[in-house]
Amino acid sequence: MGAKRVSLVSILLVLLIAILLTTLYFYPSQENTAPNKQGWRMMYGNPQGTNVGDYNTLHLTGKILWGKNFKHRIKGLLGYGNNTLYALVGNNLISLDSRGNIRWESKMKFSSVVPAVDEYGNIYAAAGGNIVSLDKDGHIRWKYPLEENERVGTPIIVRDERVYIITNSGTLYVLNNMGKHILTVSLERGTDIPPVISPTGSIYAGINNSVYKISSWGDIEWHLNLDGEILRMAFYEDRLYVTTLK
Repeated sequence: MGAKRVSLVSILLVLLIAILLTTLYFYPSQENTAPNKQGWRMMYGNPQGTNVGDYNTLHLTGKILWGKNFKHRIKGLLGYGNNTLYALVGNNLISLDSRGNIRWESKMKFSSVVPAVDEYGNIYAAAGGNIVSLDKDGHIRWKYPLEENERVGTPIIVRDERVYIITNSGTLYVLNNMGKHILTVSLERGTDIPPVISPTGSIYAGINNSVYKISSWGDIEWHLNLDGEILRMAFYEDRLYVTTLK
């Protein structure tokens, strides 16, 4: 009798677990209106890179909440909070809401550099020979013209109400968030590595196999040659970390 009772309890427990797992898996994704505290989960939905989607990670179901297909390739994606996504599609910048609906589209022929967003929701991007700032509704705040034949060579960095740009000629521009020029620094040459900003405002630029430290007022304090081409840099807890390729 005891063995049968234990067996019955085991069967009921297995059935209960199966029901819970089935309920979890088939949880309707459209009813998930709570903010996703883990942030956006985005994907390119096809080999051409013309589709973007959002996963439901809140309940660990792995379901796709929505998908958006574009005619042109997605060159860059930038999430702002849990409710806004900016997609650089072809030469256009598109703002999407948390359901994948298009809020607005700017057709300014933006370059392929990923845009940046500051703490106020203002957007910074390269368009032709200009640095352009848009507000969260897509309206132009200001334009800053670069020198002739200059183009942005790295992702734009925004930190502490300053905008950092390195061009293809190796010129570092620093602007404030209202588009006013702060300083210009001529570096050795162009680079694909975006600048890294320390908590004290020092600027680190990686060019080929050299790291340059630039003060917040524009003086090159030192440069260090490393063994191998620099792939990426990051600043963490008062230290600069550099990855190189030998």
